[in-house]
Amino acid sequence: MDARELLRSQFRFAHQFLEMALDDVSPETAATRVGGATINSIAHIYAHAVTSEDAFVSGAKG
Repeated sequence: MDARELLRSQFRFAHQFLEMALDDVSPETAATRVGGATINSIAHIYAHAVTSEDAFVSGAKG
């Protein structure tokens, strides 16, 4: 296993873990942003994580 394969494997595991963590979160809950909060909604954070993951994995394709 080279470094690229290792990174892909780790990203695959992390993505599966993220999906498992959000399995029971409804779309309404994911889209909710608590009043006065300084953090984005779960959906916004999820989109950012998946987009970043995709960019990194695409860059590692070589």
